Amino acid sequence: MHFKKITAVFNIFFILLYSTSFSNNINDNLTVATSTNEDQEITLLENNILILQKKLELLKERKKTKKLYKKPKIGLVLSGGGARGLAHIGILRELERNNIKIDYITGTSMGAVIGALYSVGYTPDEIEKIAETIDFNSVFTKTQSDRQNLPLEKKIGNKQSMLTLKYDNNMHFYLPKSLNNSNNIYFIFKKIFWKFEGIKDFDKLPIPLRVIATDINTGAAKAFSKGDLSRVLSASIAIPTIFSPVKIDNSEYIDGMMARNFPVQDALSMGADIVIGSDVGIILKDENKEFDIMTTFTQILALASAKSSPTQRGLSTIVISPKVEDISTTDFSNINRIVVRGEEAAANSMDKIKSIIKAKKKELNNRFQESNNSKNITGSVIDSVTTNVDSSLSNISQDTEINKEANTSDNISFVQPKIIFSEINFKNDDINIKNKDTILDIFKKYKGKPL
Repeated sequence: MHFKKITAVFNIFFILLYSTSFSNNINDNLTVATSTNEDQEITLLENNILILQKKLELLKERKKTKKLYKKPKIGLVLSGGGARGLAHIGILRELERNNIKIDYITGTSMGAVIGALYSVGYTPDEIEKIAETIDFNSVFTKTQSDRQNLPLEKKIGNKQSMLTLKYDNNMHFYLPKSLNNSNNIYFIFKKIFWKFEGIKDFDKLPIPLRVIATDINTGAAKAFSKGDLSRVLSASIAIPTIFSPVKIDNSEYIDGMMARNFPVQDALSMGADIVIGSDVGIILKDENKEFDIMTTFTQILALASAKSSPTQRGLSTIVISPKVEDISTTDFSNINRIVVRGEEAAANSMDKIKSIIKAKKKELNNRFQESNNSKNITGSVIDSVTTNVDSSLSNISQDTEINKEANTSDNISFVQPKIIFSEINFKNDDINIKNKDTILDIFKKYKGKPL
């Protein structure tokens, strides 16, 4: 009897112990299943977050690039030509009427002066008024021996003459560099541009600017992008023998017409997609006509500019040529007439200019689209992955009856949960085909199989 009691107690203890172990195993398996599902979802979310971050970065890059190519960059090139260069004012006025914004300006001689005025913010109307206030005849004809601005003590005993000979301590005589000192025109520019004295970098002007002058020592063109704007303009307009060379840094410069009168290449270097040129360049004088001192200077400039202008014209997108052949380069008597010639020439070319801008904008947009296509997102957000957990566990009831005959572990089999991929869905169907195929191949490999 005592032995039976002991046996009964032992059986009860064994059944309780086994039941606890069985329950723990079921709970562990259910926990594994739950944990596996959560891990799958976490992995999926992390992958989607990474892909979304990459997509966001690419969209930001596209937006930035699109902004850069919102419209073509337009460069305006203004040639030299003395009084004829005032026709550039009419060109600017007509461009404004048609809402054509200029992004870069390059200019030589009178073109540099008109371009600089527009670059710093003067309107075409204001530029024309400024031109009317300048006594150009005085600027071009006043000689270094002009007594008007001399102090009284220097006027006494100083007879007026066209030229003066100078000599040094060793009695070496030499002629002056020019009939007129470039400081005269320099001071005029100082009065006009005094508000912009603090800007030395021409790229920081309202419209970036390049001013062309000629290095008198090398004959090479110099495109100024910084410096004292008034001094640089004085150099660009310093007609040889009329104005003295202008010293800037360690070199001396004269009129830019001698080296590059129509500076298209400089506008392209600045980044212009379209170059609109206004060329009033000097035409070679008829050999049968008489030469005076001014026409001789004009002929020299024409010969020099004729070498570079054809090449530069070939680089431009469109060239506007105001009809100013009948106007002398030193005739400033009717400024408005010259300006109107520029307006008329620009108006006649406006349809072509607009057509060019439209075509270039389309070209840049196409180029932008091609660039975007080469930067496709190399991944896609996965909407969902359908998985099935083996349902064998559901056949095991919490209240399963355990009898003595089935009290060995060999007679009880526990089914481990199995994660089986059955379906994959994509949120965006327009993903890169190659990437989509790669993802599908991976899932096909494991579809219907337990991991």
